[in-house]
Amino acid sequence: MSQALRIMPTLLPAEDWASSFQRQLSHKVQRGVALSHYTSIGIGGPATLFGRAGSRDELAQMILMARRHDVEVLILDDGRRLLVGDWGFDGFAVRLEGELNSVRPQSGGLAVGGACGVGRVLETCLAARIDCSVLAEFQGQVGAAVLRASARQKERLATLVRAVEIVDWSGRCQVLSSLDDLPEQVAAITRLDLGGPAILDAQDVADRVEARRMLLASRTPSYQNLGAVLRLEDGQSAARAVQEVGLAGLSMGPVAIPKTHADTVINLGGATARDVLDLIDCVAARLYGRLELTLDPDLRIVGNL
Repeated sequence: MSQALRIMPTLLPAEDWASSFQRQLSHKVQRGVALSHYTSIGIGGPATLFGRAGSRDELAQMILMARRHDVEVLILDDGRRLLVGDWGFDGFAVRLEGELNSVRPQSGGLAVGGACGVGRVLETCLAARIDCSVLAEFQGQVGAAVLRASARQKERLATLVRAVEIVDWSGRCQVLSSLDDLPEQVAAITRLDLGGPAILDAQDVADRVEARRMLLASRTPSYQNLGAVLRLEDGQSAARAVQEVGLAGLSMGPVAIPKTHADTVINLGGATARDVLDLIDCVAARLYGRLELTLDPDLRIVGNL
């Protein structure tokens, strides 16, 4: 073998993980997709690789491949409480689609994909005469909403949720009979089996669900927003405290705290992740200085700021 052939492996660049993923997953992945389209506040640079998982098995395959290459995975849900750095996310962002965003009838109830919107699930349950009013207090994708649910909310959901299918961060698929059995390392809820007491007065339940939906809509800022992320260290909303120290309505360049939803941050247009963090730091300093309250934002930060 010539000297050139012997040293060629050291001169040629090794195939990067993104190319390997593209070769194996083909049309299911793309490079450089801006994550600002998938966050509720509309901020975020591009992901190194963006994938679309249309089934439980596809999601499990993607997670297994990422583990094999030691690549960070970001499961995109409704984008609330998510702040992506302006320079992007050096990892694999995955959006749930296909059967994970479907609702289909099954014996005695419904099989609901984890990426389905709560509003759609409510409407389908009503059509199937299933009392689903317990879901009316949730927003966004049903799988993400259930994962974020409090212990009290999960207890109330027990009458509606018969089984839950998950994929964990090891790429393993599991079907659990109770929300109480959810492990800590859940990558995503891929399916919920819903069933429950039949609606005795369909119009009454429909009216209650619609009233709750309108109430939640009235509490949602019209601007792109982070969701209710400003929380105190005890987990309670910081809205009242923010109003007490006079920060409701505060504007710092392209970001602001709305007067009527003082536990969130809104994007007035052209905001960056650093703008958001600077505003949160300002709120934290004022709350501690005036009320000796510690701010503990319910916020996930990923990517490069």
